[in-house]
Amino acid sequence: MAISPIDNVDVNSDGDYNIDNSPYFDLDMYEDIIDEIAESEEDFLDMDKHHLQYYIGSAIYFPEYNSIQLDTAISPATLFSYNMNHIKLYLAEYSICCITRNLPCIHILQLDIRPDGEYCAIIKTFWLKIIQRAWKKQFAKRMNIILSRRHIAAQRHFELTGTYPRELRNIPGLRGLLA
Repeated sequence: MAISPIDNVDVNSDGDYNIDNSPYFDLDMYEDIIDEIAESEEDFLDMDKHHLQYYIGSAIYFPEYNSIQLDTAISPATLFSYNMNHIKLYLAEYSICCITRNLPCIHILQLDIRPDGEYCAIIKTFWLKIIQRAWKKQFAKRMNIILSRRHIAAQRHFELTGTYPRELRNIPGLRGLLA
């Protein structure tokens, strides 16, 4: 798998992007794209954020307070209109905190506005990954049963009894997936 030139982007302490000796990276081109994203996101950034609503964006963990806070959010329309690496560059550029090493991860976040006005975030992407992993295993079981029903012995059993052999009768689904 080839790495695109933008995958090697780091941000130094001055806020400039460092590229690992990539001859293909044109900073002016990416600055134009970042500015274009910022222009399309201007209204979304100015909108009031609401308690317990879901947002797509980046979050910052503050270990001294043991809290995760909303950094920058983007609208779903913008997320689907641009390349994911361009979105990450935009989130790094417009971050409220200086990102020093890597580009930020994009998460699904639930906003928790505290009484003191602090914008804490609950990362929901984590749970999606758990469900995806469990479904992948369940789907493999489903496909195994479906393929096993094609065998001659299973077909003959079905002809004679009207049901498949006991181990092939139930196809696992979503119900009980995480139990």
